[in-house]
Amino acid sequence: MIQLLIVTVLMLVLFFGLGFILNMLLKTTWFPIYGYIILVIGLVLYWAWGSGSLASNIAEYTFADYIPAIGGLIGAVLSGSAIKALRERGFKMF
Repeated sequence: MIQLLIVTVLMLVLFFGLGFILNMLLKTTWFPIYGYIILVIGLVLYWAWGSGSLASNIAEYTFADYIPAIGGLIGAVLSGSAIKALRERGFKMF
């Protein structure tokens, strides 16, 4: 259970950091969310390639597989929100 909490926090921080840097470089607010969703879908399809059907592969995922993925998505959303808040407060570098 502690490992699940640690990996979830790590995914949140990782995708917050990556999203924040992408937002600064590309000057887009919500691109990291779309990138994260494309990344997750791509990984699920890659791992399902050649081993049964996609539905049976997704059905084998457990609660412990979904929680870190949701943590990463929350990190991507928070990075977009942080950049948006900084822009609204007048920081021109973002």
